[in-house]
Amino acid sequence: MTNPLQLIIRNSIILSELSLNQHRAIKDLENNFEKTFLLSQLPQQTIASITLAVCYNQKNLKLLNLLRSQFIDPNLSSIQQSEIIAIAATMNMNNNLYSFKHTIHHSPYLDMPSTLNMSHFVHPAVGKTILEIVALNISNLNHCIPCTQHHEEKCLKLGIQTDTIYQSIQLSSFVKSLCIFDYSNE
Repeated sequence: MTNPLQLIIRNSIILSELSLNQHRAIKDLENNFEKTFLLSQLPQQTIASITLAVCYNQKNLKLLNLLRSQFIDPNLSSIQQSEIIAIAATMNMNNNLYSFKHTIHHSPYLDMPSTLNMSHFVHPAVGKTILEIVALNISNLNHCIPCTQHHEEKCLKLGIQTDTIYQSIQLSSFVKSLCIFDYSNE
């Protein structure tokens, strides 16, 4: 089995060049990868869900394909993967709307209801815990303050510990940083 980090480095021209030159950024990358993927206290399904959602949110399907066989597919069924993508899409819709309301911050917008449908949030195939942790992470990445606050509160009400929430934010932050690099199709 191929080391997933080596696969990521090998498939990025920039990361390959940094690696060849033994740049300190590669050591940071190795440490962060180990911390967020390999030594994380997060359940594997949570790691897979956040990774999938972030790659789609950041529109980096090449990175997703590099991570899919080791971190996504073994932990999520096809319907769960589809649902997580739908959650990320729904959060983008809501983040956009609520960011507008929060930025403008005056009536009549604050009093207007969303009226946008999101019924799939009622009985998610991935469960409420995964739904909320994904919603929180996507809202945070999209800089939607009211949605981030709302989903952090929902995570706490579900009994998700603050250290778990923080580790999930570290993971999504790291995956987002990986999305910046361009990857080839191998």
